[in-house]
Amino acid sequence: MIEFKGVIKSFNGNPVIRDFSMTANPGMISCLVGKNGAGKSTLVNLAMGLLRLDGGEVKILGQKVDRSNRGVLKRVGFVLEEPSYVESFSAKEQLEFMGRLYEVPNLKTRIDELIDFFSLPKDNKKLITQYSTGMQAKVAMASALIHKPEVLILDEPFNGLDLPSYDKLLAYLKDYVSNGNCVLITTHHVDVIMELSDRVAIIKSGQLHFNYSFQELKERADVYKDGRAPIKKYLSEQLADN
Repeated sequence: MIEFKGVIKSFNGNPVIRDFSMTANPGMISCLVGKNGAGKSTLVNLAMGLLRLDGGEVKILGQKVDRSNRGVLKRVGFVLEEPSYVESFSAKEQLEFMGRLYEVPNLKTRIDELIDFFSLPKDNKKLITQYSTGMQAKVAMASALIHKPEVLILDEPFNGLDLPSYDKLLAYLKDYVSNGNCVLITTHHVDVIMELSDRVAIIKSGQLHFNYSFQELKERADVYKDGRAPIKKYLSEQLADN
């Protein structure tokens, strides 16, 4: 479970997150949708403990996330919108590094599983900086999964993925939450929302605009039932400035 309660964050006196409250529950994939600058990535960084809260709190698996309590983050996997990795590493070296950081047992076997699953290079001949954008995205996702976390927080994780990798990751995430795990995804992609989401929330100007189950979203989008993409049209209207 991920809980944002009355979260407030400003930069240089400019409010970015304004009294934001939302819960992502176990066994579900929650999608957080918002325009650029709405505050999605800021919320992810707050959940990771990379930024200090100005107000409110963030809890993951019932434990408060702050600079004095980072232990719970060992049970969480993160993907940032701008993937982070050691520039002098290959994919295999990056996974070895992350695995040792998380003290993963049977690390070699786990690395082999992820390299095979994501079709990553098995040797160290090329550095991650030389990979394509899609390959870098797969390294970021494999790094987030190396320790078999109970919670995944993914900031635009599908950027650059080819269709086979995209489909494979969709299937993986559906299976992942079927085992009682929790996923929060920030995304611009309506296809992701249509195929994955159990709940869909919109953030506008740092505030929660709505948080619906997918069925509730479909019902509200029914006003566009004569169109080809009613949910897309409904979300676009909700994201538009009033």
